[in-house]
Amino acid sequence: FGSAIPSTSDGLVRVCGPAASQLFMRGDPNDDGSANITDAIFILQYLFQGGEETTCLEAADCDDDGVVNLTDPVVLLNHWFRGGEGLAAPGLECGADPEDSLKSLGCCLHQSCVSE
Repeated sequence: FGSAIPSTSDGLVRVCGPAASQLFMRGDPNDDGSANITDAIFILQYLFQGGEETTCLEAADCDDDGVVNLTDPVVLLNHWFRGGEGLAAPGLECGADPEDSLKSLGCCLHQSCVSE
């Protein structure tokens, strides 16, 4: 597996490197297989109320700027309710991040995309 290094957080094992699934759906940080209003709430709870950590920070980084912050739920809500720009690639389908910013946000294990 090359340089795969397992790490633990909240009882989850995350594997970085070539063995890890780096497919994810942007805007689906709660990993339920769809991006919707609950995902914006999930991000807000994570940021401001110590909510559950996502297994894929890239999914929460809706604008793909390399950080998860208040802009991300705003982008998601703007997309759904105001017809704003689409989410950054891979968008609302499982795919890899073309900007390769997965490395800047750490490992990405998005169970909804593993069987893809």
